[in-house]
Order: sequence, then structure tokens, then C-alpha cells
Amino acid sequence: LDDAVGGIGHECLQGSAQAASATSAAYHDIFTLTFVTGRAIGIGAYIARLSTRVIQHQDAPLILTGYATLNKILGREVYCNNNQIGGPKVMYHNGVAHMVVQDDLQGVGSILQWLSYIPSKKGAPLPHTPTGDPIERLVDFFPSRAPHDPRLMLQSMFDEDTFQECMAEWGKTVITGRGRLGGLPIGIVAVENRVVEKMVPADPAFAGAQQLVEQQPGQVWFPDSAFKTAQAIQDFNLEGLPLIIFANWRGFAGGLRDMFGEVLKYGSMIVDNLRVFKQPVMVYIPYEAEIRGGAWVVIDKSINPEQMEMYCAEVCRGGVLEPEATAQLKFKEQDMIKAMHRMDPNLATLSFEEQESMQSSLMPAYRHMSIQFAAIHDNPRVMLEKNIIKAVVPWAESRSFFAKQLRRRLAQEALKSKVREAWPGPSAQSDQCVADALAQLSNCIEAVVDQEGEVRMDFVDVVDHVKKIRKDYISHKMAELMQEDEATVKDAWENFQARKEKRRTSHHKDVGDRSPRMKAAPIA
Repeated sequence: LDDAVGGIGHECLQGSAQAASATSAAYHDIFTLTFVTGRAIGIGAYIARLSTRVIQHQDAPLILTGYATLNKILGREVYCNNNQIGGPKVMYHNGVAHMVVQDDLQGVGSILQWLSYIPSKKGAPLPHTPTGDPIERLVDFFPSRAPHDPRLMLQSMFDEDTFQECMAEWGKTVITGRGRLGGLPIGIVAVENRVVEKMVPADPAFAGAQQLVEQQPGQVWFPDSAFKTAQAIQDFNLEGLPLIIFANWRGFAGGLRDMFGEVLKYGSMIVDNLRVFKQPVMVYIPYEAEIRGGAWVVIDKSINPEQMEMYCAEVCRGGVLEPEATAQLKFKEQDMIKAMHRMDPNLATLSFEEQESMQSSLMPAYRHMSIQFAAIHDNPRVMLEKNIIKAVVPWAESRSFFAKQLRRRLAQEALKSKVREAWPGPSAQSDQCVADALAQLSNCIEAVVDQEGEVRMDFVDVVDHVKKIRKDYISHKMAELMQEDEATVKDAWENFQARKEKRRTSHHKDVGDRSPRMKAAPIA
């Protein structure tokens, strides 16, 4: 007996692949979420990950192979249970699980809360949920340069009790989640400014393995937190949510371990996902925050000029390097000695020893002045003057400003979508139609800003304007086709008229056949 054609093993493998393919495609088309409420093994674990958004029950492991099978392969008792391999202590700390719940009731509640942020269908307006928290409320928590919990800042900024954090135990130098601003849902990326710990568990399968605890300073992107940022941005984009980024990074970690850990790859993914973001993105440098070097580059508005805007608080800093580093590079010791002689010509009349003594005594003051001179290149007024940011938004008023700006941007995007549907692009004519509509219908946009509820551009003026654009587009296309092949266009028109006449004649005939026939009156 050489071959036995039986069983359904191969069919199961093929079916699993089809399920994986369908789940992967669904993530990019609709909202997908997996609640792991029992053991998910093999393809079940892959399906969970392919849906990307995962809520994990504390007693439900996500594994590829059971612990007993692994022990048989290793030839010794290594693992005690499946939770040791794929429980929340593993999956919540590596970003596979977005949330961990204690029981099924809490899991269903988390699903419903998550769904409350998502539009009812693709392309639908964002759901508006009144929270009773007035948008004119001032932000009463002022961040400082000292280490603090940034979640206090988020709670003060957004509608009361609406911030829902996700992936909290992974990439801890970045905070991601969803919240509401003026009743409208929005994706959130913020920065941890405290030192956090990254824990890598010891694998008992390897003799001598030890648990690794790595200290990660705040305001720095590490490989895991850069990946987390890119993943969150992609999720928000596919969910149809706008995005606000509270920028407070000093840069990327660039040491040997970080470069080997692919920080360059994950930092690039942030740019990739922002470039294709289809909803409004507002980047805000908060009170007493700073943004430097490569960290600025990956979130600059030029990555996606149509969607991204940058703002900053009245007290913040931004530039290539920190002032101390800039001063050290640009104002070397010899440069400051030259400045001393330029400021005090009498210094050159002193003896060499006296000059040395005077220069040594003046050097700390000149060093301090060089740092201060470098620092005044990084303040908000300079960024505004150079058109790097759109506006300086006072921190206390930032909640009110961004709530209104969010409604304004959403109204603009809704209008742009209607115009581009009427005059498909991309083309110079389509872009001009969009620009004209934004200018001519600005009163409708501002009316939406002053309203409450969902952002809808269904004013009569908007409908009439879009209809006119559609007529102009049809005329434009007909003129293009006539210029390309007038005879074919005329033939097509004649055929269309003939089919139309045929349908009309057939319709009248059917109506005549169905109408009741009148009987002749009897002869008296």
C-alpha cells in the first residue's frame, strides 16, 4: 500500500488558508475585532492576529502549539500550561492583545465601547455621543518638564471618562487609544515622559535563560513603541477616525540593540501610515513639551499636506538639536574667545597670562549665553514665523480650539468628498473645484462648526453647488470625447436614442395590453 486517499487533513489546511486570507482582506475593508474568550490554537491564533484588534480573556491563551506537545518535542517537562506560552503576560506585553478582560461580560462591554467610536458603515459620518462635558471647558491640568503621568493630560483634554487606552503594556514610551472631543471620536497618540521598564521573560526551554528587564527613558521612540505608533495610526485610518498626536519626543533610540531591533524599519512605518492617512491629522506640541530631530521628521505636516496640520502651545520647544548640543557644535571654545575679543577690544592689550585668566573667568557666562541664544531659535514664535506650524494654541484653551477645528476639518473633508465624487480626479480641474467649493461654501462649513451632533454637509447650497459641478464635468467629458472621436460619439448617441425609443414603445404596448377592454353596449 503506497497511497491512502482519505481524511480531510489537506482540505482543513486549505480551508484555514482561505479563512486567513479572508480575515486579512477584511481588516483592510471593514472593522474587524476578535474576542479571545477561549483557547485559540494554530490557525485560530493567526485569525485573531490577522483581525489585528484583539481583546483577550485573562484565562484564554493564544498559542500555536499546546504546551504538552512542546514538552514531547523537547523531550522533557518544560512548560506547565498554555497560559505560560500565550497568556496575557505574553500577548498583552508584545502588542498582540490590545486589551485584557477579567470575564466575558467585561469583554462584551469593551467590544461595545470600541464599536461606539466607529462609523456605522464605511464612509458614514462619525457617530456623535453627547457627554455633557462642554467644549468651552478650560484644560486645568498643566504638564511640566518633570516626570508625570500623561494620562492626566488626556483626561483633562478630552470629554470626561471617554479615553480608552489600548496596547497599554507594549511599547510603554508611547500611549495610544481612542477618546471623544466634543462628542466626536478621535484616535490619540501621546508620549510617556517617565522611565518605563520593558520585560522580556526567560524561556525555560533554554538552560540558563534569565528574565531581561530593560529601562526605557521617556520621550524616546524605541523599536517597540515606534511599531506601536505605526500600528495605531494604521488602525485609526482604517476605522475612519481622525487623529491627534501630542508630540513630545526627543528622538529615536539609536544604540546597537535598538538598531538591531529594527527601530529604523518601524520609524519608517510611521511615515508610511501617515502618508496615506485619509482623515484629518492634528499634531500638537503640548505645554512644556519639545520635539527634536528625527522625531519631528516622521510627523511633519509635509508628509501628508492635505490632511496634516501642526500646532503648538505657548510654551514649548522644537528644533533639530537641544540647545546644549547646538551650542556645543556651533559655538566652540575658539569661537567664544573670538567673541570675547570682539565685545571687549581692551582684552587684546592684556598680557598672555592676563588674557588666559580673563577668558577662563568669562567662559561660563559666554557658554550660558550661547545656550540661551540657541534656545531662542526653538520657541513657538519662530516656528510660526517660518510657517512650520499653523497657529500657537494656548494650552488652557486647546480643548475648545481642537473640538471646533475637528468639526471644521470634518466638514471640509465631507465637502471635498462630495465634490470629488461629482468631478472625479485626480486632475487640475478636480482640485480647482475643491478649492472653489471650500471658498464659496465657507459659511456652510462654519455653520457645522457651531452646531452639535454628526458632521453632515447636506445644506441646500451644498447640494446645488455639487449638482452644478457634476453638470460641468459631464459637459467637459463630452467635449473631450467629441474632440477625440466625434463620429463614434454621435453613433453612440443615436444608438442611445434608439434604445430609449424602443423601451418607450414597448412600455406603452405593455400598458395597452394590461388595460381593461370596454364591452360594447347591447342593442335595445
